Parts: sequence; structure tokens; C-alpha cells
Amino acid sequence: MVKKNEVEVPWRERGVLRTREAAVVLGLKEQTLRALRQRGGGPKFVRLSLNRIGYTPDSLAQFCAERTFGSNAEVREAVRRGAA
Repeated sequence: MVKKNEVEVPWRERGVLRTREAAVVLGLKEQTLRALRQRGGGPKFVRLSLNRIGYTPDSLAQFCAERTFGSNAEVREAVRRGAA
């Protein structure tokens, strides 16, 4: 849940989440999410203004789905292909 004007709103129902909120949803530090954005490999983002970045719930869900594996062998294969 993310607070919006003191009302709890499920993150998937939000339009765009700020970097801080997206980091909480993903269980990452804000600086880790920023680093992923800068070097590539993070979730797709929306440039809301020159200094404001946001993430859609769909982009966060896609980011997680692309990194979901059934076994360590799948992880090793993805790393070998450069996909993880």
C-alpha cells in the first residue's frame, strides 16, 4: 500500500509511482533503483518532468516477471544469455 492524502491505496491501482514508492514495492533501496535506471536493466520508467521520474505498476510487474525463475538452472541459463 502507498499512502495518498492519508488514504491507503494499493500500489497496483496507482497511475504512476515515484522512485521512492517503486523502490519500496520492489524491495530495493532508492539508490539501487536509480543506478539500474542509469546503467540500464531496471524497470521501464516515465519521465514526468526534467527532474521527476515515475514508474507504472505495469512496468514494475513486468520487471518482476522477467526476473522470475523456476530453478537456479534457469537463472544460470539467463545469465549465460545475458538476459539476467
